[in-house]
Amino acid sequence: MGNCCPNHDLKTSFISSISDDKTKLVTNSASKQPVLVVIPPPPLKQQISQDDFIKIGMLGQGAFGKVYQVRKKDTNKIYAMKQIQIKKIRECNLETNTVLERNVLKQSKHPFIVKLKFAFQNPKYIFFVMECINGGQFYNVLKCKRSGLPENVVRFVAAEVVLALEYLNTKLKVIYRDLKPEITFY
Repeated sequence: MGNCCPNHDLKTSFISSISDDKTKLVTNSASKQPVLVVIPPPPLKQQISQDDFIKIGMLGQGAFGKVYQVRKKDTNKIYAMKQIQIKKIRECNLETNTVLERNVLKQSKHPFIVKLKFAFQNPKYIFFVMECINGGQFYNVLKCKRSGLPENVVRFVAAEVVLALEYLNTKLKVIYRDLKPEITFY
């Protein structure tokens, strides 16, 4: 039958029963009396899925999956979506590597490392949605330039790669061993 705490009034007990992050005590400008305002919780993040994207085209293919250029339906932003087959990851015991890749992409804040925007999965695939880099694979640039690239371009690309590897090694404590022109963007 109500609050039976002899040392507390009803107002104090009610205020203390609501967690601090959901309330705010403000002063009413007209009466100068304190007023309790309940702050609604932030909206729940909507679950994202493959259905939120439209495939535009395939950017590449690897041993474990494919990379597509996609458009997010609600924002029309263009991304690269890496679709990894869970079955193949399990067959090769690479679950830990896949989790590490997601964590590195999520934590990375470096201008020469692509940024992970979304990660989700369904029963067959794991999806990493990353910023899409215009320009293309360094491998394709090398194939087209039979006479080689100008020295200043080679120096610039090499410096970007060295800085990215240095960041991974010193800041994220990761040794990257899979560097190749196919996954270097120009």
